[in-house]
Amino acid sequence: MGFSFNGTTSQSMGIATRITTENRMPDIRNNTITMPGHEGVFDFGETVGERKIQISCFIPPGNSDEDFLSLKDDIIAWLNPDNGLCPLILDREPGRVYSARLNEGFSFDKAVRNSCTFDLTFLCPDPYAYSAADETYTIAQTGDSTVTRTLGNAVSLPVYSLTGVIPSGTST
Repeated sequence: MGFSFNGTTSQSMGIATRITTENRMPDIRNNTITMPGHEGVFDFGETVGERKIQISCFIPPGNSDEDFLSLKDDIIAWLNPDNGLCPLILDREPGRVYSARLNEGFSFDKAVRNSCTFDLTFLCPDPYAYSAADETYTIAQTGDSTVTRTLGNAVSLPVYSLTGVIPSGTST
């Protein structure tokens, strides 16, 4: 399994990957306060925090010394957090896109000649994945219409974009 970050796949970079921990639910922050003289806490609900996605990577042997160094430079440029939030698509979650950036630096740990391992942690400030393709509906009749959305697994606020044709001579 691999991933795509900012339009470039891990496979095209020559990287083998694996995700050993599947963090399906981001961290939760409980909103509570304590009051002197009161047992327990006052509960004001919870907030879903950011999501962190950890990916273990491996560069297999077979590159010359020069190509190996060049590949590591290319990986650093590809993952540069100065690019801001970029689309992150995990192969094991097809059709879903996270908005992410590298959360922390990483080191290349030598395995054998001209191969190495490294671990990436991506930060997703918005913990939810979104559909890679928008749902489109055509309503071709006047009157009431019902549209049922099928993508996603969390309540979200859709964005509606309406287009229409008003025949000439019609008053608005």
